Amino acid sequence: MKPMRVMGLFVLLLTACASEPIHYYSLLPTSLPPAMTQPTHYAIELLPVDVPAESDRLEWVARQGDGSVKILTNVKWAAPLGEEVRDAIGALLAGEIGTSLANGMAIDSLSVLRLKLSLRRFDIAPGQPVLITTDWSLGAPGGLRLFCTNHLLHPHTRLLRR
Repeated sequence: MKPMRVMGLFVLLLTACASEPIHYYSLLPTSLPPAMTQPTHYAIELLPVDVPAESDRLEWVARQGDGSVKILTNVKWAAPLGEEVRDAIGALLAGEIGTSLANGMAIDSLSVLRLKLSLRRFDIAPGQPVLITTDWSLGAPGGLRLFCTNHLLHPHTRLLRR
């Protein structure tokens, strides 16, 4: 074989074995709204977020039309999904209402509200809206607890960032 043919065959083999690049996404906002200037008299402790077992991984898990799921190995979260959700909510709470996040720190002068979030459904696929079902509870001093369930359909182009 001539050297040029060997080199051409080698280049062809290398390009045939190339894989798609991996894209990482985060739920953290790129910028936060300005914090409120009035001090709050409470802090929020964000408890670990419960995530469905099938979504508790770095790779995106996309639900197909027939009910099956597909693991997207080239599309990943920057951190495990539960941590991404917890960090994003913490950043938004701190920015939107100006509260302190307790998260394991003792804050003597503030009442601590405990926020627990459970993702029951987190369906995502590139180019498709995100379907999210959550249960959450907010516990206040004195034993008062609020419970809520949310069903959200969100265009992921604004929800996610690379």
